[in-house]
Amino acid sequence: MVGLIAFGMAATAQVPAGTVALETRYVQWVLSAEGRTLRFVDRTSGRDYAAKPGEVPFATARVGDAHVACSVLRQEGERLVLVFRMPGDSDDLSVRLQVQRRRDILVLSVEQAPEAIEELRYGSAELALKGDRSEPFAACSLARNLRTNVWTLPGPSSSLHAFAYGRLGLNGSSVAVVAGPMRAFRRLLQQAVETAPELPRSPIGGPWALDAKPNRRSYLFNFGGLNATTCGPWIELAHALGAGQIDFHGGVSFRFGDFVPDPKTYPNGIADLKATVDALHAAGLQAGLHTYSFFLAKNSRYVTPVPDRRLAALRTFTLAEPLDSTSTTITVNEPTSGVHATTGFFVNNSATLRIGDELVTFTEASQGPPWRFTGCTRGALGTHASSHAAGERADHLKELFGLFAPDPESDLFTEIVENTARTYNECGFDMIYLDALDGSYILAGPEWAWYYGARFVYELVRRLRKPAIMEMSTFHHHLWCVRARMGAWDAPHTGYKEFVDMHRVVNRDCQRMYLPSHLGWWGVFPWNGIQPDRTLSDDLEYLLCKALADDAGVSFVAGFAPETFGRSAGAQRYAEMVRRYERLRASGAVPAALRRRLGQPGLEFTLVDGPKGRRAFVPVRYEKRFGQGTASEYRVPNPFSTQPLSLRIEPLLAPAHDAPSLPPLLGSHDAGSLSAPRCAEGVRLSVSSAIVPKDDDGPAGRPDSACLRLVASSTRSARRGAWAMVERVFAAPMDMTRKGMGVWIHGDGKGAVLNFQLRNAENVSPGVAEHYVVVDFKGWRYVEMVEPESDRLSAYSWPYAAHRSEWEHNPGLAFTSAYKTYHPWLNYQVVAALAIWVNEIPAGDSTEILIGDVVPLSLTASKISDPKVTVAGRTVTFRVELNSGQYLELEPSGEAMVYGAENEPIGRVTTVASDLTSRAELPPSHSTGSGASRSGSARAQLPSGASEVRFACGAGDGPVPRYRITFIMRGAPLRF
Repeated sequence: MVGLIAFGMAATAQVPAGTVALETRYVQWVLSAEGRTLRFVDRTSGRDYAAKPGEVPFATARVGDAHVACSVLRQEGERLVLVFRMPGDSDDLSVRLQVQRRRDILVLSVEQAPEAIEELRYGSAELALKGDRSEPFAACSLARNLRTNVWTLPGPSSSLHAFAYGRLGLNGSSVAVVAGPMRAFRRLLQQAVETAPELPRSPIGGPWALDAKPNRRSYLFNFGGLNATTCGPWIELAHALGAGQIDFHGGVSFRFGDFVPDPKTYPNGIADLKATVDALHAAGLQAGLHTYSFFLAKNSRYVTPVPDRRLAALRTFTLAEPLDSTSTTITVNEPTSGVHATTGFFVNNSATLRIGDELVTFTEASQGPPWRFTGCTRGALGTHASSHAAGERADHLKELFGLFAPDPESDLFTEIVENTARTYNECGFDMIYLDALDGSYILAGPEWAWYYGARFVYELVRRLRKPAIMEMSTFHHHLWCVRARMGAWDAPHTGYKEFVDMHRVVNRDCQRMYLPSHLGWWGVFPWNGIQPDRTLSDDLEYLLCKALADDAGVSFVAGFAPETFGRSAGAQRYAEMVRRYERLRASGAVPAALRRRLGQPGLEFTLVDGPKGRRAFVPVRYEKRFGQGTASEYRVPNPFSTQPLSLRIEPLLAPAHDAPSLPPLLGSHDAGSLSAPRCAEGVRLSVSSAIVPKDDDGPAGRPDSACLRLVASSTRSARRGAWAMVERVFAAPMDMTRKGMGVWIHGDGKGAVLNFQLRNAENVSPGVAEHYVVVDFKGWRYVEMVEPESDRLSAYSWPYAAHRSEWEHNPGLAFTSAYKTYHPWLNYQVVAALAIWVNEIPAGDSTEILIGDVVPLSLTASKISDPKVTVAGRTVTFRVELNSGQYLELEPSGEAMVYGAENEPIGRVTTVASDLTSRAELPPSHSTGSGASRSGSARAQLPSGASEVRFACGAGDGPVPRYRITFIMRGAPLRF
């Protein structure tokens, strides 16, 4: 017979005898009597999207270590009975699923399951769908409560599944199967949420997020000092930027956990915080509550003066002997092996014990008996040192991000939810950013992070009086139904344009999930020599142009401060650019076709204002070149038509060669101090000390005795990803503040890439500073490495960061790259190690490279005077002296302006052009005298195609100058 659960609908096609068909208005899902998917048919088109028909089990049960697929599936009324035949002599296990249709949604719910099942996967199918919005049909699974887990994010998917867990209770687990035409899919997702009573619903989140315009607004960060009295400059700054929201970051504005407002800023507590939010509302701005989720500040009432017994502990010990109030050594009964006192922002560990009403910090734990904590500070964190009896508990507290955590099974977890909701409600906030939610794994391990993170969010949303523009620092399936926007990554400090591109690759998933995207958090940074990269106008415009293309908001964590904005010409200059773009984005005046062009990765544009039909985006190309000394030559490609020369000249830091010599970071005799090599699959590396080969014609200064010999070989079929590395971990951290590196390298010309990488200890910072040298030369060459890599960070494939071509196939690699190389800062004061990487090893070949001592170089400012640029027979001389931190920009109009360290205009520069043919000096380019008329133009022209360009400058009495020249070329305007 034919089993059919069709809810009164006619079947799309006759189903085979003995099978079961689950149907809604849009889909027919046919299952075999053995519990396998046979068909998954779009009822509108008749197309079958089942992948691997007859192979994929509809359900699988885990009992102990055994994973058993359903072997019998039968229908009993509106229920499915699933039978699992257990191995050995164990009895069969049966599960009953209730099958319902809720509007156009198919709902599967676990009605009865045996306790022996620890995990049940059900509602499973593999689909012949790409899982994006380019197809005519879509399907996905949506968990309907917290007893149910789904690994994939809501939106078009290529697979269906749901998980129920014995730990959470199998019975009651429920999943919605959402399937239908793509044009109706968001409506179907809305139905799925509306018909799931256990899901919190936000009218501005999840499947409704696209309809709420505030979700696309940009915002500023308030890291302290904003109140009803000081809000005037904040409001002016927000309006100057075109921002619509201000985020109140916790830890400064209020304490994490108990939400007590900063008494200096808000002496009347919550009342003052509410008055501040009211003032922002009166100015047309929204306010955001930025919390660290369930985490607790160490100065909160849950920690001091009496630590709460509900704080979460990593492990528990008992005192082996009585403890007086002054002892700095604590002996316990249980082993302390594996316990350590290393802490840091990203380190999941504390050096804190809770003993009764006292907190104790320690510096060391014994790794063998007797089991002891030593170096103890008694009465830590404002608690009271006291005596304790033998046998008393000593709880080793959990800590992450420098904060403690609650026991998730205690009512302290709920109390923090209530504190968050009360602050939001009483103050009238509009947004919530749940930062640190990515630390949910601290509560019960990574496998349960989804559950406790979602539980916190769900309990919070149910207590809010008005919907919140909700964001979180992590994302998994359950958070989608209340999430309002996505993409608030931490600010990069380098490689800004590449960072925007990788961010947008990951943000494309927002479209699949019907969420507005966000491209903020950004810092607009001044010049600081080494770190961070100065934010130049084209860096900022690249971000704003792509945000306009995506209709994505941006947000700023640094660069625009209300207390300095009124006197910061650089900040005002950049704010004007931000406001222009924000207004244009909000107006919707840019046609969709033009927005698509603006959004193409790597393509750059500059906005030219004007009335409708005259305003335009002008294609622009920036070609960077580096130079050292008083003369350099470059070949510059101009993809556009011949045009007036436009460029930027930036003096950089330079090695101070008169500074005292410093001990090497890695010496030529230090092969024994290096770690064992780590290599990619198919790659081998050996490192040894070697004698410098005799080379009578070698350059002066090269190593004359010993060197390090690196021999790397690869059996891989391509260069990309063929890497190997060794590192030297310093006995004590090295201070590399304002220092570069110098090294002699003997190359074989095979094009391998060396990476001299500085890194911190993991508990200090995950930051690294990369320095690449392409060994495309033979013989000895001296290399000075000053600025860390920026533009080339995605040019190679490393185990910690991907080549940009890999982002498309695996967007997760883009995210990883962003948080390994672009965002985290290196702490130059405490560099822990120098790693030597070899990459791009020739396929099926080897490379042999010799290196001398790697020596720190003290850096100092350099100076250039009267720089000259010669192109196409004409020389332009700039009558100016430039120091490191300043830069000069020559506009196509012929106007030259010098800018300072904070991008502020300093003054115009006189430029003089001379014709190399006649050797006649022409008047300044901005004058209109007869000389300019006689020569036709005082401005140098950059021809279309490739041109040879010469640069020369004076050096003064300082170090040999270093500089970066950026040639700027513009195409035909795209008017709209």
